[in-house]
Amino acid sequence: MPWRELQDKARECLGETQPIDCVVHSMDNPMIRNQSISRTKKPSTKKFELPIQSLIKDAQNDTMECSVAEDALYLYRSVLFGYRDTHPLSLATKAIMDSKYFVKEWCFKEHNLDPLIALSCLFLPSFDELETELMRPLSPAVVVAVPLSSTIGELKVVAQAAFRDTYCIMDKFVASQIGGLKKIDENKVVCHSIEPSSPVWVRGSGLDLGTTLRYEDGAQRLTVDCCCGAKYDDGERLATCEVCNVSQHTRCSGIADKEDAPSDFLCSDCVAVSRRK
Repeated sequence: MPWRELQDKARECLGETQPIDCVVHSMDNPMIRNQSISRTKKPSTKKFELPIQSLIKDAQNDTMECSVAEDALYLYRSVLFGYRDTHPLSLATKAIMDSKYFVKEWCFKEHNLDPLIALSCLFLPSFDELETELMRPLSPAVVVAVPLSSTIGELKVVAQAAFRDTYCIMDKFVASQIGGLKKIDENKVVCHSIEPSSPVWVRGSGLDLGTTLRYEDGAQRLTVDCCCGAKYDDGERLATCEVCNVSQHTRCSGIADKEDAPSDFLCSDCVAVSRRK
């Protein structure tokens, strides 16, 4: 619509053109429903125009189909795999690859219709088991959640099921008592007998000490003493010293991942001893 025609229409309806002039000159890309009105000046005629554009059409043209798999592959190739090997990035990548445990914090609701208490249950082996079989550090605690009104006997059943479900060596574990040196009466209520922040020691029997799934690194007995602090086989490639039979990570010993571990490997301690001689 030409400017003159717009003024004529305004004059017919309002009797004057001042309101329409004020509106047009103060217009700054307003949006009405799914359309926007822009104020532009045509270079050829030097006249102002008010084109109306549809926002839905532009949004449909700009919308691209989302593919999580393709986006993840692009991220891996362009950033993680194909990025230049800068020092901070290589350190961050190595830290992620070397991480063994990922911890997730579970928050229990304080205001619940059936309040729960979270307890950390630890297996307490016998003295003979500690002396002859369980030479390594004890396994981490198993967290269980029981109602506040539960008894010690009910907690024992829940802890037994949790241990069986977590460790292969405890597939046939039978819990005999709750408490360390002193057994707690099974008829007592949990909230009156155990502090939420204190560990719960569980005694029992039925450990399958002969299973190959006893340890993460299998049934083999290795003596690991690496400069990184590792004291057991954590899944990284190891090289065993031919003198003292102590195993260390090949990466920590300066052996690249693409290289084979030497058959005549010497650990750092034996190398230091040989140099002093």
